[in-house]
Parts: sequence; structure tokens; C-alpha cells
Amino acid sequence: MYHMLLGFELISTIQQLELSLSLSAPPDIVPNKYRLQLKANIPEMNPAFDTYRIGTVLEMVRAMVLPLVYEGKKVRICVQQSLGEGVLSGMPLALSSMLPVLVRMDWQGKQLPIKEGEEGEIRFGRVGPEYVKDDDDVIIIIAPQNVVGGSLMSSLEAMIKKAEEREREGERERERGICLINPLLEDKPSSNNVMQVRGRKERREFADSFQEIYCMRLLYPSTGGYMYPIRGLLARKDVYNPYVAYSQELGGGSEKYEAIAAFPVKERKAPDISEISNLFTSNKRK
Repeated sequence: MYHMLLGFELISTIQQLELSLSLSAPPDIVPNKYRLQLKANIPEMNPAFDTYRIGTVLEMVRAMVLPLVYEGKKVRICVQQSLGEGVLSGMPLALSSMLPVLVRMDWQGKQLPIKEGEEGEIRFGRVGPEYVKDDDDVIIIIAPQNVVGGSLMSSLEAMIKKAEEREREGERERERGICLINPLLEDKPSSNNVMQVRGRKERREFADSFQEIYCMRLLYPSTGGYMYPIRGLLARKDVYNPYVAYSQELGGGSEKYEAIAAFPVKERKAPDISEISNLFTSNKRK
């Protein structure tokens, strides 16, 4: 039951997140609004687990997008295309059916074109510079990731650079930006010199350049098993707040999460695993 409750809580907090808060933040808080990311690691949203549920992911996206549209923004939602060549071409299983489902969802008519030949306020696309249009205010990319035999990095980087160039070319009153949801941009070394040592430093720097504007991550003990037991939770509700660690407390047939520490944001990065581990170790001794 815990994961279902966390799923509802996640969607509720996303509705309160208001991505526009990050887009309108001053440069000292959000230096580059084209490099934002949101990470929510609960069982329903982790494709590595058999509890992965595409509906939870898309409901979260819907909870983010509709408030932006009601503010007058035009939002493009993107799911990556197939990567690789020949027999090695393919797409992660978690994303393979996502775009068709996305297009058929109830968007309250906001995906319909206002005028003939134009796109609606909610539009869809893949990953690449050709999908960036002049009137896109916000671009959301769902779970971008590399696959064995194919790298997404060049297409993603070109897409972001094109959005940045269009911003510089024309001054607009609207805040524009790009946000990745649960990106997995680690290398997956493959044959034919794909994602090998050459260029790895640059790819890591690019992946690390995205600023985390929201975080909900379950924590498991290093000695734990598959998805169990939950030891706690790391969360950050927006760019103006620190990361907060919660400890799971059981008793009386129920569970609750109690805040045990807050981490100041260092260089706009989340606390590393050693800081979190040390915290729970010291807390257990008390």
C-alpha cells in the first residue's frame, strides 16, 4: 500500500510545484532554465521494477502540464525516438508505447489546434532540434535515456542548444524552458565505438549540467533486498528549498515519515550517497 500512497502524494505535490516557479526564478537560483530536471523515484515510476506503471508517469506529466497551459503557456511533451542502427536499433520497453498513450489522453481539448495549420496549446514530439518551434514556451521530455547500441546525447544536446539560440534571437516576455523527467543519461558502452571512453567526460558534464528542481527518492539500506525494506525518503519540493531526509517509522500497523535532516544545496546538486548513509548510520545509534 505504501507505494500507492506515495504515488498519490507525488502527483499532489507535482500539482503544487508549478514549473513556472522555476522558470521565473532569478539567475542566482536557476542559472539556465533550459537545463532543468525532475526526479521521482518511487516503484511505479522506476522502469527497473516490475511495479512500473505508465499511467502514474503520465498522470504526473498531466498534473504538471495543465496548470502551465492555463497560465497561457504552450507546452510540448516529448518522448524519445528509436535509437541505434540495424538490428541494434530500439527503444526502452518503458517508453515504447508511451507516445500513443500520451496522445490519446484527456487533455481537456488543449491539444486541439486553435487555427487550421497550427498546433494546439499542448503539442507532442520526439527528441531533436527539429521539434523545437518558435512558439514553444515549455518543453518536457519524459525519461530520456541511452540504450545499448544508441546514444541520445547528441540529439538532446542539439535540441537544448536550438532552444537557447531561439531565446537569444528574439526577446519574449514569456518564460521558456526545458525540463527532463527522470532522465537516465549514463553511458551504456556498446560496439562500434558507441559511448566508449572517447567523449565520456563531455557527456557526463552535459548530464550534470541539469539542475534538479524537484526530488522524491525512496531510500533503501545497502543490505536490503529488492525494493524492500524502505529506510526513508529524500525530497526537495522546489528550487527555493533544501533537500530533506525522512526516516520511515513503523508502529501501530501504520507507517510515517519523519524529517531528520536538511541538506543545504551545494552547487545546485543533491547530497551524495555517503552523506545520506552517514546520516542514517548516526541516527540509528541514537
